[in-house]
Amino acid sequence: MTHVIDLLQLSVLAAMLVTTYGMHELGHWAVAQILGVWSPVVSLGWGDRYLVLLRTKHTQFRITTTFLSGGYTMLAIKKWPDGMIQGTATSLGIAPLPTRDLKPWERASILIAGVMVNLMVALLVSYGQLVASGHGAGEALLSAMAQTATDIAYVCKIPFGAAVNADLSGVASFVNAFLYMNIVMIVVNLLPLPTLDGFQLVTAAYEGLTGNEPSERIRKTVDWFNWILLVGAVATALGILVRYMILHPH
Repeated sequence: MTHVIDLLQLSVLAAMLVTTYGMHELGHWAVAQILGVWSPVVSLGWGDRYLVLLRTKHTQFRITTTFLSGGYTMLAIKKWPDGMIQGTATSLGIAPLPTRDLKPWERASILIAGVMVNLMVALLVSYGQLVASGHGAGEALLSAMAQTATDIAYVCKIPFGAAVNADLSGVASFVNAFLYMNIVMIVVNLLPLPTLDGFQLVTAAYEGLTGNEPSERIRKTVDWFNWILLVGAVATALGILVRYMILHPH
């Protein structure tokens, strides 16, 4: 019976994680639509094996076999060859739209939209908890903003030894887990690591300040630095996991 409960808990956590990823990517997609940027694909997970969840006139929404690994929103930019544009649209069963170059502020707006959605979700969850516990609407809003800022700071401290509470007994704990998933999405995606929004934001800021794209030499230097950070982050995460397993043996 315990194993069944554990499996149900893991299934709920996986569903919440996928929901967190999905809302993040929908934030990117929504702002891209507002700015008139074509997004052929919005995907949960990576790879070529996928299930189409929804197909609109110009976008395919999909989920892959690696749906727990994150997601991406494809943007069609001017550098795409004409053949690639038409081929992509045909293979996806959607109608192509014109591509165009993105100004640095447009790229930054699309990139920051994902974490802004996660931030709004975290605020709403915290606000709902406070209202449910008897706080007035105005007081709950201010407290939710302060609590969310505290939660972000707390998550930032975890790699440096902050305690991790993994108790999943009761609905409230699952709500807290969902809240923290969104907080973690904010913190992790703003790191200047390869493939993450933070790295792309740094690149957009550089282009906005200098008027030029980073040179190949700068890109290679930054890539090496970022891979060192990524390895360090993975090592830290493994250290946290090992420490938790030692302190909380089954």
